[in-house]
Amino acid sequence: MSERFLPYAAVWVLVYNEKQEICLLRRFNTGYIDGTYTVPAGHLEGGESLQQGAHREALEEIGITIIDSKLVHTAYRERKNDRIYIDIFFEVLAYQGEVYNAEPNKCDEIIWVNKENLPSAMAPSLRYALEAIFNGDIYSEYVE
Repeated sequence: MSERFLPYAAVWVLVYNEKQEICLLRRFNTGYIDGTYTVPAGHLEGGESLQQGAHREALEEIGITIIDSKLVHTAYRERKNDRIYIDIFFEVLAYQGEVYNAEPNKCDEIIWVNKENLPSAMAPSLRYALEAIFNGDIYSEYVE
């Protein structure tokens, strides 16, 4: 019998402003794709649900408390280093607080952009997932 496969789980948070622009953070000093834009995201921690993980990441990275969110996309992502992820994307429906850079040691800029004007400096896998989400797709696969 083969060994049980255990992928990594990551949660991603889509926050929009009143103009329907998406919140993006530029990675800084993390050692992984620094200088590129991403949405608030991170690994799921032990003992938390997917939604709890997404809400925690939003609080840790951009300082908001999510009141309501919904699952909008699931992605299979295979990285070059043989690490495989199951990515879960949540859209924020309501939150408290103001968006700010709550992790200046890991992020050097927060921007709001229209979904048609995503920056070129973005991880290809995230761009692919966002395009799928904007097209209404609930699932995607990306292999580097």
